[in-house]
Amino acid sequence: METTINRLKYRPDIDGLRAVAVIGVVIFHAGLGLGGGYAGVDIFFVISGFLITSLILKDLRAGTFSITHFWERRARRILPAMVATVIVTLGVGWFLLFPSAFSQLAKSVMALICFGSNINFWLEDGYFGAASESKALLHTWSLSVEEQFYFIIPTVFFILFRVWKGRLLVPAIWVGMVASLLLSIYGMEQIQYRTATFFLLPTRAWELLAGSLLAVAPPISSKWIRELFAWSGIGAILCTFFLYRPDTPFPGYTAVLPVLGAVLVIWGGSHVADSSKPLPLRLLATRPLVFIGLISYSFYLIHWPFFAYHHLLFGRHPGSAWAIGFVVIAFLLSIASWRFVERPFRKGALIKTRKGVFWTSLAAMLVLFGTSLIIIKSDGFDGRFSQDVLRVVSGDRGSRELPVYNMSIADIPDRLTRIGELEGEKTVFLWGDSHADAVMPGVHAACQKLGLSGHAATSWVTPPVKNWYKPDMHGLNEKTPAYNRAIFEHLKEGSTKGEHSVVILAACWIFYARGVEDRKALSVALAEQIRDLESIGCKVAILKQFPFYKDDVPRNLALNLHFGVKVFDQSMSKTEYLAQRQPQDEVFDEMARQFPKLVLIDPMPRFLNDDGSMRQVDEEGYPLYLDHGHVSPRGARSIVEELAKAISSLNPPRTSKANQLHE
Repeated sequence: METTINRLKYRPDIDGLRAVAVIGVVIFHAGLGLGGGYAGVDIFFVISGFLITSLILKDLRAGTFSITHFWERRARRILPAMVATVIVTLGVGWFLLFPSAFSQLAKSVMALICFGSNINFWLEDGYFGAASESKALLHTWSLSVEEQFYFIIPTVFFILFRVWKGRLLVPAIWVGMVASLLLSIYGMEQIQYRTATFFLLPTRAWELLAGSLLAVAPPISSKWIRELFAWSGIGAILCTFFLYRPDTPFPGYTAVLPVLGAVLVIWGGSHVADSSKPLPLRLLATRPLVFIGLISYSFYLIHWPFFAYHHLLFGRHPGSAWAIGFVVIAFLLSIASWRFVERPFRKGALIKTRKGVFWTSLAAMLVLFGTSLIIIKSDGFDGRFSQDVLRVVSGDRGSRELPVYNMSIADIPDRLTRIGELEGEKTVFLWGDSHADAVMPGVHAACQKLGLSGHAATSWVTPPVKNWYKPDMHGLNEKTPAYNRAIFEHLKEGSTKGEHSVVILAACWIFYARGVEDRKALSVALAEQIRDLESIGCKVAILKQFPFYKDDVPRNLALNLHFGVKVFDQSMSKTEYLAQRQPQDEVFDEMARQFPKLVLIDPMPRFLNDDGSMRQVDEEGYPLYLDHGHVSPRGARSIVEELAKAISSLNPPRTSKANQLHE
């Protein structure tokens, strides 16, 4: 989010463009419209690439380029507001965040200080990880992308000028930009690479390099072409903001529209007097937009933690009134940050010398790094909370014996998860999505109880049926049929050896059977799956859906305990639970009519309190859930008896352990 650079002719329209970018991002995060407002970050990238490259080239051509001077300017511009925001965010986190979340925030701070925030969030991304909306420094990924770009570009440009007198500069920028764009497009076509494509520099560099090209682009002499570029650029940006949605695959080729829009706007105003600039640029140069552009860096930094902390506390996005309130408060704080933090440091009013800037920056970064390290080593200062709260927050996640594994077709059959007794008969096969993965500790314990063994194949948001799937960003999607066919072929081969005669299908049925059309498609696919499994000698059991809550169960229980009042009421009655799963039960009842040998495993008896409400914790106070729907290892093991009886009914007992089950 680079702003006006000394020694370059000031262009107020670029500050206005920066205002458009930050307004798009903030409105999108606030949930107040602009489904494609997130592309404001891409506009920032283009602006940064243009301004930074212009500055570097100006110094290189004059023979005055200094890397230390370059980083002094960057430190004055970037660090003060960032450090202030991090300090306040950590301070608020002390009062609001549970130990694991506080430690995670500290890790985010360490990554940001090391200019690797984007890498950290890429590595953290996962189905069971904390929701992205709850990560208070998530938005700093874009700062790290720019900082990494700043490390590379000055050196590359310096070498090009030193060795080839700058003759290869433009071709080098073109090659880098095209290569990065192609890599970005390829990454978005590969589901497993989409998160990396979003966060990492190699697939984002083309957006900054597009700005770099602007710095060496020739001026446009025709007034009409300048007008055309300016109007087209604004139109492209607005189309992105209004027509793109949060689920639009991005970046990749979809990012070309906002990037091209920013390029056209900036190019349309290059080398032209302010009074002669196209009308859209003169509108961008109006005082209100310029002012928002001036505070845009602080506004970008400050606004997101409000929404992240709200989501962390309440498990949902704030309503419109709260969202507007957060935006207004963030805007006012941004003005204060710009006035009392950004400007004094940038203009040298507080620290005048380069040495002072570097030593102060180093000290601030070391203090934040050390503080974060202490938070992590202290387990998030868990002494801030009572043992009852900590019991609910921590649960028994560490008691899981088997790894969490999100499989792909490459894992079939060699990397299936082994369950049950290692020396037992390979009888059981657990097949499903992340909910099957969550219940795996229960199936594992049931197999051990019966002296049996088996395998599990789990892939997130991937239903255990061969010829149907429901699109989702975390699922295998179009690769689902091939993945499930590979599993079926493995089962077919095993049936000739007498292996995996019992197949348990477990999934987030509430998701797959949500709509009428989905239920129809699921019924057809599930019937075909059961028919095919029975045709190769497998006996099938289906695990019904556990109670599914709208909010994170452990978090809300812990907050209620911590505050001493029932802030969050997410109790569920038996009647509500049965109504919740009725659409799925309709599918399962139809399957039971078609396939008399099918066994349905119902977890309800183990999750039902005497008063008719559904249980959320066990007798020791540990939660039965990991989040709003995935059961914890304790929750999974609570239905061991039901699982063992189902397996025994499909696989007649032949061991002493199995006989003990029926005594």
